[in-house]
Amino acid sequence: MLTIREIFDVGANDVEFLRSVDLRKRKRWLATVVAMANSKGGVIFFGVESDENVVGCDKNPDLIPFIKNSIASEIQPAVEYNVFEYSLNFNDKNVLVLSVQEGALKPYYYLGDSIKKVFIRVDGATKFAHSSDFHALKPRVTRYGRDQRNPMK
Repeated sequence: MLTIREIFDVGANDVEFLRSVDLRKRKRWLATVVAMANSKGGVIFFGVESDENVVGCDKNPDLIPFIKNSIASEIQPAVEYNVFEYSLNFNDKNVLVLSVQEGALKPYYYLGDSIKKVFIRVDGATKFAHSSDFHALKPRVTRYGRDQRNPMK
């Protein structure tokens, strides 16, 4: 039997497994979206427990629009992502997959607590970014318009 990582070919990429889309406590997964955009990107699987046991999400046509609206209204600047449902063909459940691209306009901010907060991924976990972490997030532009850390950009 294939694992969830094998089904979606994510391998060792930064992955977060969440049992459900918590409509009342969206800060947790929105902070992870911000952290992934501020890092190397990653994938959030809703309907999968931390041990990678697939439990699925109830089919709800409002979940994907809710996720999209939450990201649009509570994260700045705009994050590049893709969200889709994957049918499990049992128990009338789906897995929601939220793939977040590494951001080009770092730092990305979570705005949900009436104050801008920056999060990063460290060893597969979402962490609040301290001021010392900001230096690594901001590109250093030279007079030639290139990022000094990566001259190919």
